[in-house]
Amino acid sequence: MPELRHMGWLLRRQPTTINSTEPPLSSSDSSDDTSSAWQSVFAVVTDLEVRFYEAAPWSAEAWRAPAEAYPLAAARLVAAPSIPGSGHRTTEFGIRCATTRGVVAHRLRAETHRDLAQWARHLVDGAHHSAVQQRELVCRCVWKGRPAQLIIHYENGFTLLETTGAGARTLWRNLIWKDVQSQWYSYCTIFYPPKFIDLG
Repeated sequence: MPELRHMGWLLRRQPTTINSTEPPLSSSDSSDDTSSAWQSVFAVVTDLEVRFYEAAPWSAEAWRAPAEAYPLAAARLVAAPSIPGSGHRTTEFGIRCATTRGVVAHRLRAETHRDLAQWARHLVDGAHHSAVQQRELVCRCVWKGRPAQLIIHYENGFTLLETTGAGARTLWRNLIWKDVQSQWYSYCTIFYPPKFIDLG
């Protein structure tokens, strides 16, 4: 049974699948506050996943059957920009979740700034914890036109394998992990920023 970290009601727009270069939130989108555009969703952060339920789960069966679930290790928290000239801070935020279908973008809204800060803390801490627990991430990719597999290990660095033929052949490996720790830290800071909200 997953360990529960945080849960509660949020407002959410219809999730969209995007490419990685598309901005997740824009000021013009944030200004659209029509009630029909937002739907209530019950969100849960566990030690490994972020889950969405159409209703609060009141049974063990319901807890095991979320409408959507995404690994925290493949999720990125995104801050919503303030609306220029509005004079107030938004309680919106975004989550980008990597899936086999592409990156799924969720636009969410908390009730208060305190709620927003709590969601942000649990999502960021959960993503860090999940990455440490998982230790290794394996991704299918294409290298110079050939099917390949990229292995990112928490301690052993990066390994690229060619996956054509009977076995996997190592194309390259970066074993000097200490030399890339600063780059890895920068990557994690960009994708999982520990202080993305100015609580002023």
